[in-house]
Amino acid sequence: ALEMLAGEGLAFERFRAPYAYEDGRLTLDDALASALSLGLTMDGTIDFRRNEVDVRGNLVPFYALNTVVNAIPLVGDLLTGGEEEGVFAAPYRVTGSRTEPSVAVNPLAIAAPGIFRKLLTEGGLAGGG
Repeated sequence: ALEMLAGEGLAFERFRAPYAYEDGRLTLDDALASALSLGLTMDGTIDFRRNEVDVRGNLVPFYALNTVVNAIPLVGDLLTGGEEEGVFAAPYRVTGSRTEPSVAVNPLAIAAPGIFRKLLTEGGLAGGG
């Protein structure tokens, strides 16, 4: 990321995280963190009592460029997979204990345009999405 190369780290410009918290369990629904060069979507749960996590989403490089492509009527949705998604995105899933989680990414889905990436990620093929 451009921000990281400048030695300043990566500061997100936008953060939205609709959530619910009940009985030690945090549920995220359609969360988004974005910067010029990177976007990150999140859905899932973090159970603090059981020390477990089950979160999935997409890591979207070149987030600003992907936002421009997404604005193109019809074609944008096909290429990106919908709002807050990207032409190129890495679907991920984080599961297991909070202290030693397992991270899964489907490398084939990274190169697939939006609508095809959704087909690859349905049924757990990507482990996320």
